[in-house]
Parts: sequence; C-alpha cells; structure tokens
Amino acid sequence: MNNNNLLSKEIALLLASSLLAGSASAQQGSSGEDMLFSDSDMFSGLTSETATSDEKSFLEAYVLDPSRVTLSHELGYKVADPDGMQKNRSSIRIEYGKYLFDSSYIQLDGKSTRFHEDDHRHEAEGSYERLNQAYIQTSFGQTSIKLGVQTIAWGESILAPITDEISPRDNRELFNLDLEELRIGQAMLSLDQFSDYGKWSIFINPDPEFNENPIYGTAYNPISDVPQPAFVYVDNDNSMEYGGSWKQTFGSFEFSAMAASLIDNDYARKFNSEGLIELSEHRYFLGGATFNYVLGDFLLKGEFGYKSPKVFSNKTGDQLIEKKQFDAYLGIEYAPSSTFTMSVEGLNQHILDWTQDIEGTPGAPGKKENQQSLMLNITKLLMHENLSLNFISIYNGPQSSYLSMFLTDYEMSDNITLELDFIYPHTDDEMSTLWRVKDQKQVSFKVSYQF
Repeated sequence: MNNNNLLSKEIALLLASSLLAGSASAQQGSSGEDMLFSDSDMFSGLTSETATSDEKSFLEAYVLDPSRVTLSHELGYKVADPDGMQKNRSSIRIEYGKYLFDSSYIQLDGKSTRFHEDDHRHEAEGSYERLNQAYIQTSFGQTSIKLGVQTIAWGESILAPITDEISPRDNRELFNLDLEELRIGQAMLSLDQFSDYGKWSIFINPDPEFNENPIYGTAYNPISDVPQPAFVYVDNDNSMEYGGSWKQTFGSFEFSAMAASLIDNDYARKFNSEGLIELSEHRYFLGGATFNYVLGDFLLKGEFGYKSPKVFSNKTGDQLIEKKQFDAYLGIEYAPSSTFTMSVEGLNQHILDWTQDIEGTPGAPGKKENQQSLMLNITKLLMHENLSLNFISIYNGPQSSYLSMFLTDYEMSDNITLELDFIYPHTDDEMSTLWRVKDQKQVSFKVSYQF
C-alpha cells in the first residue's frame, strides 16, 4: 500500500471518528457504532511524528490494510414541474474486515450521510448514520456461527420481498433497487451447518428493527402536504424472531426452503378512539421456497412465499383486518456473454379471502386481490467492462403504473467511479402507489472515491 493511500485513510478515519462520535444510529443505538467510529484510542497514533516503526506496522496490519473507505457526493435534479434540486448529499462509508487467529473473522460496515441545503431530506433529517454490519464470525468443522449486527438475504426477487423478509429495508429513497444497500442490519445470532445433505441455517433475532419509510417533510412521504399526524406506539412483550432454511444443489439445479416466525417489517396502523395513529407490531408465519436452474445461457429462477396472517387497514383506517397471502415469482435470465445480460421477471401477490375493505382509497391505495409486477432488465458492459449500462422497466397492476430507469456506472480508475441515472415514473391511476410521486422524473449524478 503506498504512502498516499495510507495518509488518506488516516485522514478519513479520523474524520469519521469525529463526525460520528456520540451519534446514535436510528436503528442500532450508540453501542454498535462506538465499536467502529468512537474508539479514539484506536486512532490516537495516526499522526504522531514520534511513532515507532513497530507501531506503524501494527497500524497498517490491523487498521489501515483491512479497511476500505468510500467518499461520495451525489446531486439529483427533478426535471418535471415544479423542477428543482432533489439531492445534494455527501457520505463517508468505512468497511473493515480482518481474520482473527485461524478460524474467526470480524466485519464492520458503517456509513454517515450529510444532507446539504436543497436536498429533500435536509430539513427533516439533516444527517443520517448507520452501522449496518458489526459481527464476529467463527468456524469449527462444518459449522459457522455469526454474532452481531448483520443482514440475512433470503429470496430472489427485487420486485417485492417474498421470502426476503428477515432484514427490514431503508425505503426512504423510493427509486433505489439495490437490495444490498437497502437491507438494514440487526443484532442477531445466525448459524450455518454444511453437510452432504445441504446447507442448514438458523437465526435468532431478539429485537427486530422495522422498515425505514419516507418521513414527514420529505419528497416521498405520502402525507407531507397535510398537517403532521400524531402517533402512539403499542408495546409488544414478545418480539423475538426465529427461523431456518435449507439449501441444496443438484447439478445445475439449486433449491432452498425456509420457514420463520417474524414480526412484520412495517407497523400495523389504525386510528384509535382519540384520533391518534396507533402503531403496533404484528407477528406472522412465513413459509417459502426458491429455486435456480441453469440451462446453457439461460437461468430460470423462482420464489414462493406463504404468509399467515398478514394485517391490512380498512378503508376508514380504524380497523385492522387479517388475511393470508401467497406470493409467487418467476424470472428467466439470458446471458450469452460476460458483457450482456437480459432478464424478464414476473410477480403475483394474492390475498386469500380478499374483501373490498382493504383496497384503499384514491391517494391512499391499499391492496387488490391480486397485485402484479413485470420487469424487463437489460445490462451491457463496455470499455473493458469499466462502463455499465443498465435499463430497467417495471409495470405494476392492476392499478397501472410504470417506472423506467436508465442507470450508468463508469469505473474511471481503480479509485474513482462515476454514476449517471435517469428516473421516469408514470401513472394515470389515482389508486396507484406511484400517483403521489408521478412527477418525480429525475436525473442524478454521483462521484465516489474509494481507497
């Protein structure tokens, strides 16, 4: 590692330490972030001119070399009337991974974002910090155990969470489809057991987190144009989540099955007798399966999920209605070369014993008996695979809406990445979930420096 990179990491780590010290993550609390960002002793010798060569060697081996720092700035402009700046934000992300002894590994991943003036989240949030991973993993024999803040990924679909329900999501940027970035880490214990009969996995989550949805006063909040409502939380004495999965490969065919007892990632909402919005936790059972089958240049993938009971609000919003739900997803991907991929994916979400009470109202859509999504996804790599062009088009029905995205990613060098994205939502249906954001036609630019 050259001296410039070492110095850059020293400066970035000190900046992150001072920026994040004392900040509490909205999800994880301060104790997890202190491990990564607030330990002044860890970085106390970075700029000392009297440090010995042995101390510098320890610094490089245990702090700088295992770490990766990403500095980013993003600008976004809303081109539809009323036009104006939508994004103006800077972020620093620090990732750290280090083997301890022969069988243990520590992983840290934290990010801090500052929303500057003209960013749609500036006044409502100002800044945001999150520690998404902070765990230690140890292995012995065919067993691997992971303890700490982590994410667990189940399922195949990016159209909607079918079996991928363990990790809640950060939905505050409506048009972000990057599942790795969307998943929120939680303090959990997970265990993987490898055998001739497949991979067996279990998890226990004693204190589940919830989806981060657009907050009041931001561009994507559905009620930001009316007075802010008041909320009251209903405590649940038993919030623990637990479940397991099994995965096995049979030649070109991969199959997995899973079952879990979960708390819904969204609070159940209803008006109470005092006119306040009552938020409560809701437990349900998830059972599902996924598969992948490779046939030449084609990949067939599917996913099925049964959830019972799921909870919905009625039209007037003063009652909760429980229903069973069955989701099915099927996709086919064509990749004739390493530089071109095209896929078509379809999803249907079916509510058993559906009634009109849960279909919602204009501007506050609920659920139809069957909700469909269809996606076309095309990716082309150019310029020695340094330039990625990605076109995505998504249809949602029966309340017809369309979302088209053209995403570009250019690796200018080993350290610098440029991104230019175009977002175009469209709908004429007041019952569509995109109705309130149909004018959010945007172009955004992002530059990242990683070292």
